[in-house]
Amino acid sequence: MNYCLRKLLYALLTIGLLISSLPINVLAEETEHTVKWPTPPEITSEGAVVIEASTGAILYDKNAYEAFHPASTTKLMTSLLAIEQSLLSEIVTCSHDAIYSIGWDSSRAGLVEGEQLSMEDALYAILLASANEVSYAVAEHVGGTLENFVSLMNQRARELGCTNTHFINPHGLDDPDHYSSPYDLALIAKQAIEYTTFRRISGSYYYQMPATNLNVARDLGNTHKIIRKRIAYEGVFA
Repeated sequence: MNYCLRKLLYALLTIGLLISSLPINVLAEETEHTVKWPTPPEITSEGAVVIEASTGAILYDKNAYEAFHPASTTKLMTSLLAIEQSLLSEIVTCSHDAIYSIGWDSSRAGLVEGEQLSMEDALYAILLASANEVSYAVAEHVGGTLENFVSLMNQRARELGCTNTHFINPHGLDDPDHYSSPYDLALIAKQAIEYTTFRRISGSYYYQMPATNLNVARDLGNTHKIIRKRIAYEGVFA
């Protein structure tokens, strides 16, 4: 994935995963009916959108409806479906395909074939470590098959009003037919943050995944720069 798209996805995660009802100051000028909208920021991302969390009103956009490869922001939908269609106590088992169909150089949590973990631990692995093999395993658990889960992803996207989104997989690895727009991803994020579970897990700085049937305990650290306090942004819940 090229540098510009990485910048897009970082901006989108900042806006989509952590958006809160930030105050937008409008300055009255000549009359009470005349306002001056704040000067929009200059960003290097190819596309971005800022929405007001409670209403969905667009406050800023840059190519908001253009299709891009969403990469790991795909996991917003994967996590949303897992939260909506399963219990946190359910046990997810990693299949052969979950482990071996994912490139070894992609982001992983280090699971092995046959390893079992709770859905809650799986969500920590997905949202903190961006674990691709865990995303695959969760997809098989929730959907029965990967193909069924992808169908659920696209169906849920349509229900949320997404018009320029088409998912092929649950993790976001490159595929020419796998795409979404900043606005569509914001709609998905808006729904996801309605759930306390999503906010709690995605906003965690650190989590220790307990030992499983086949592995020792593992430390998971959130790589998001705002959550790790490397970037300050007033009003973001992190």
